[in-house]
Amino acid sequence: MIRLTTNIIVGLTFFLALVWLLRKAYSYYSRLPLPPGPLKLPLIGHLLQIPSSREHEVYRLWGEQYGSCSGIIHVETPGVSLLVINNAKAASDLLEKRSRIYSDRPPAPMAVDLMGWNWNFGLLPYSDAWRSRRRVFLQSFNAQAAKLFRPHETKSAHLLLTRLRESPENFLVHLRYHAVRTIMSVAYGIEVKGENDPWVALVEAAVKPVIDAIVPGAFLV
Repeated sequence: MIRLTTNIIVGLTFFLALVWLLRKAYSYYSRLPLPPGPLKLPLIGHLLQIPSSREHEVYRLWGEQYGSCSGIIHVETPGVSLLVINNAKAASDLLEKRSRIYSDRPPAPMAVDLMGWNWNFGLLPYSDAWRSRRRVFLQSFNAQAAKLFRPHETKSAHLLLTRLRESPENFLVHLRYHAVRTIMSVAYGIEVKGENDPWVALVEAAVKPVIDAIVPGAFLV
């Protein structure tokens, strides 16, 4: 039994090493050099380094450390290769001026395929399904239709400014409440009374698992 277990471990180790070498060879010969990034580990890449909270701060620090003047860095987890843009000019050049090339989103199989958020075109790749959902969305949320929402937005903006003046140290709470209040008012006609309103808790409970699910490397899929 011990000998059999040892053979299995040796065979599995050899197989994983072979897969890693083949991936390295394929990556070297099949694509252009990628932007710099933190030192990655064999097989798992940056899986243990990908931040799960305050991502913007970590990526900004990496952009300053590895991204030179462009601020663009590369991170990789098993099956996922990501470019992180920390520079406004680079973001405009790539995502606006070259939108035909880069108008896409990274796959989110946990949220889209397993959690049932395939109806949300904000998570879908650039495709016919994305275009059809966006077309329906713009029927009610285009520039002309948005004028109908100005009373809701104005009321929420006044309330937000009042709260920021009274307790500026709680700005994150105020911004979160402002976003929920505006969306619930515009989309459903529901008046949210305060940050302890049950609707606020319900929205946050619904959104948090999705946010966790789209973090690169958070799940094996």
